[in-house]
Amino acid sequence: MTKFEIGSLFASFGMIIIVLTSIWFARKQFKISIKPILNIHIDRHADNQISDKKTTTKITITAALQNNGLGTAIIKKVSLFHNNNRVETDDPMKVIADKIVANCSVKSENSTFFTFGKKEIGLLSGDSITLIKMQFSDDLNEADEKMIERFNIEIDYESLEGDKYTYQSK
Repeated sequence: MTKFEIGSLFASFGMIIIVLTSIWFARKQFKISIKPILNIHIDRHADNQISDKKTTTKITITAALQNNGLGTAIIKKVSLFHNNNRVETDDPMKVIADKIVANCSVKSENSTFFTFGKKEIGLLSGDSITLIKMQFSDDLNEADEKMIERFNIEIDYESLEGDKYTYQSK
């Protein structure tokens, strides 16, 4: 083998290493770019209703789970914590709604919630699920706000690539 052939062999080997490294970095970047990112968005608004010269205010609180990432999130498990203690339940949103209705000083007029059960749920990029929506006859006081803040939700989910993530609401 001549020096020219040996040099060509090393150059070819070097190019193969560069190509494989580029492929590895591109795949890693692709995985990062399709990562699902879950967030809970809480919306609170007041509706003033006028009837018979009387104005009443209804407070609506909505909590929605949103996928703000670029990939699909496959929700595997939803766990509920109250005062940092795990609450064993298959229906965490119902437990939250029931506890708020039972312990809140303001009457809840209407509540709806999402039932997870034991099934897996896919959440596409940009989509959201309304977890819980409650309407109250009056504004909540400070004790009610603190009671609601004691709830924490932990969501275990995966990307389509099989990468595992956990979202905690606190």
